[in-house]
Amino acid sequence: MNTFTGLVVGTNSVFVTLSAIYLGRLGDRIGHRLILICCFMGGALAFLPQGFVAAPWQLLVLQAMAGAALGGIIPSISALLARYTPQGEEGVVYGLDNSVNAGARALAPLLGASVAMWMGLPTTFTATCLLFFMAGILSIWRLPREKASGTNPGK
Repeated sequence: MNTFTGLVVGTNSVFVTLSAIYLGRLGDRIGHRLILICCFMGGALAFLPQGFVAAPWQLLVLQAMAGAALGGIIPSISALLARYTPQGEEGVVYGLDNSVNAGARALAPLLGASVAMWMGLPTTFTATCLLFFMAGILSIWRLPREKASGTNPGK
């Protein structure tokens, strides 16, 4: 079981890395807002069925899909921060982004374990699906549409 857990985590990490490269470049061409929204929704779709898997290989495939979605989210957020950060405020914004990332990495396992203890392990996947979906809706609602590549409205 431990070997399979390592395989799932490793597969997720590989897909995060590969998709970050591909989707980061694609975002430069078609817009990071669109990539971000699609990846949030794709992540929601990848997490929803994970609580209902019947075989280990199903979890492996769904975690790979979730990793691919996360790989598109990270560079898109960074690119959008770069685009909309006023000149001279970059250090503050990137420092805050790094702090939020670090806090999330500390808090997420605690919240996930709490949800699992309170409502059962499959519920953690449903809760994660809902978070991705809400982030996607928030991105649609609050992020401005991007202009043609190469323009930077924040600078």
